[in-house]
Amino acid sequence: MLAWIACCVAGGLAAGLVALGLLEALNLLTVEYWDPLTASYVWAYLVAGALVALTIGTLGIRARGGTAARASLLRISAVTLAVLYAPLVYDRVYDSLRYRSGSTLVGIAAASAVVGVYALWVAVLRRVARGGAVVAPPLIAALTVAVAIVLDRNVFGSTFKPVAIASNTALVLVALAAATATRATRPVRIATAVGLLFIGLVGGVALAKRSPPPQLPVSSAGPANRKPDVVLVVIDALRADVFDAVVRDTEEGRAFRRALGGAVWFKQAIAVAPWTLPAIGSIMTGRYPAEHGMDRDPASPSGLLWLLPLADSVPTLAERLQRAGYVTEAIGTNHILNARLTRIDRGFMRYEILQDDVWRFPVFSLTDSLGLFSGESAYKDAGSVRRRLRGRLKDLGHSERPLFMWIHLMETHAPLQPHDGLSRDSAGVGLAELDHLYRDAARYALVEVTRMVEVLKEQGRWSNTLLVVTSDHGEMFPSDGQHASVLYPDGTPRAYGHGHALYDTLLRIPLVIRPPGGLPADRDVMALANQVDLHATLCGLLGLEPPHTDSVSLAGWLTTGVAVDPPPQRAATIAGAPAYGPDQHMLRTTGEKLIQYPGGEHPPEFYNLDSDPGEKRNIAEKQADRVAQSMSQLSERWSALSVHSGSRHEPVDSATRERLRALGYTQ
Repeated sequence: MLAWIACCVAGGLAAGLVALGLLEALNLLTVEYWDPLTASYVWAYLVAGALVALTIGTLGIRARGGTAARASLLRISAVTLAVLYAPLVYDRVYDSLRYRSGSTLVGIAAASAVVGVYALWVAVLRRVARGGAVVAPPLIAALTVAVAIVLDRNVFGSTFKPVAIASNTALVLVALAAATATRATRPVRIATAVGLLFIGLVGGVALAKRSPPPQLPVSSAGPANRKPDVVLVVIDALRADVFDAVVRDTEEGRAFRRALGGAVWFKQAIAVAPWTLPAIGSIMTGRYPAEHGMDRDPASPSGLLWLLPLADSVPTLAERLQRAGYVTEAIGTNHILNARLTRIDRGFMRYEILQDDVWRFPVFSLTDSLGLFSGESAYKDAGSVRRRLRGRLKDLGHSERPLFMWIHLMETHAPLQPHDGLSRDSAGVGLAELDHLYRDAARYALVEVTRMVEVLKEQGRWSNTLLVVTSDHGEMFPSDGQHASVLYPDGTPRAYGHGHALYDTLLRIPLVIRPPGGLPADRDVMALANQVDLHATLCGLLGLEPPHTDSVSLAGWLTTGVAVDPPPQRAATIAGAPAYGPDQHMLRTTGEKLIQYPGGEHPPEFYNLDSDPGEKRNIAEKQADRVAQSMSQLSERWSALSVHSGSRHEPVDSATRERLRALGYTQ
């Protein structure tokens, strides 16, 4: 009995390691890098494999009166590997059907039925193999599911695309052929042949996916005369005051500043909205959310966030640069920027949202739902993006065509994760736990951006790279002590997060631009800047015609003569488009701010930013004349916008909805 238990445990541990190794190998083939392993992931696979094998062994002993001990270690491992995928199959189908039907019972029934079909699939494969190789059927079934999930997730992006359905159908046919070929063949040879067969299939699809982008006509100018590369790094939810403090007070921040060397630091950069979708739309189009249309759907029901896509009629920065001969690529980690939902991928020749660790197979989909081995990130970390960037730059090589690369990081976005290996942060002592996690996340993000600069140097691109580091919006914390008009379900004000207010904690963002080669020295600029200005600025620096929008080019600040002849400056800027709660409009100068609620849900708010930078004292009643003037100016600016006529939201698939829930976008 003890020998049999040991055999089961060993077989289960082997199956867990094979499942984990298979995941890593398939990820390497499809997304071109290894996933970092954490102890909890390794333990999950090992423990799950051992428990499943012991259960199988116990049932076998009871069913066969002890004779099941004759089964080989390889057979136990193969059966365990197949069973490990059953929870994944159940969880995927249950979640999808529950969401689509709105019924938990329908989800349970459908998922149970599909797991039954999966078991029948194993039986069919065994019948095809005619019992000649008892290892083959479960092994082939497991590999079929593993390869199908990796292809659907990493290559096709969805199970329901026609190409994904065709791929899965082809996998079924290959599996049947493999089962037929394993009759009366040695188990070890079976395992090797079947594994190589399926991994080879994934490799072929991955190589096809990695084919170079289509070539566009380019000028005859040589590499020395080509336009500079443009690297745009957006660190999601990074507020300016914390960014400034980290750069000033920490070793990671000082190293980041040294790495950039000769950059322009815009100290009064303001976001157009307090959440990702409209802000990114404005960065990429040079227009306000009302004009580009990428926003929430006003008809969104309570607890949900329906997303409106970018208007087809609005040109994007990527489209303009592609027409100018640029290779355009994007590597992101925020699932709300899903290409199908937002259409923000227009103009990008390669657009990737890296899949997060929570959705690894085969055991983590279920264990995460049950709250086991929790604490893992809901998004890929900046280190994964850096590794992906290095791979893409190697693939692109030293082309005559310049590169536009948009990188979107999620380190400072909830849920915040602890980061090891950072230097001691004496200036952060005494902060609340949430504030401390956020500050450390900002430090880690800057470490990785610094390493990305090193990657650009390694690839020989840094000397001719225009680098932009910014954020889409900020973040509010309970320690800010600000009023919040949006309430949680229990009636308390929403004091943490973003998307619900127009205070500087949510709207003032970092903006650092380093021209190719850098300036002789760093420059701090106090002039007011807006996200819509970035599009015009890049066009000005690259010699392209600027967009005809309400934007101001900041290119003049990036030359050596600005101290003598300052460039045009904004007198005021506007913002709005909250994701939650009542509609809000804002007018901000360098010293004052007005927040208006067009629907009349709350009285207007007016702040003197010089004496009250934390925006805690609403002086609207005391400054009635100034409020009236600001209201008139705000109304004039808002009415001058070319409001987009609107578009319909795209339905959100269950997997994306769960990712958005994990990031706090839906309840």
